[in-house]
Amino acid sequence: MGLALVRRIIVAHGGRLTLESQPGQGTTARVLLPATGAADTPDGRLVAGHLS
Repeated sequence: MGLALVRRIIVAHGGRLTLESQPGQGTTARVLLPATGAADTPDGRLVAGHLS
């Protein structure tokens, strides 16, 4: 239930949650949230501009 709730919060804020798991090495969770002044890049990632 914890990850399901986290995912709903992230999606509600326009973000994405990805999980990668490697046997014997653990799991990596990535949270991508849009930032004020962010611009989309060709590869789909967000790059933050100047934040003050």
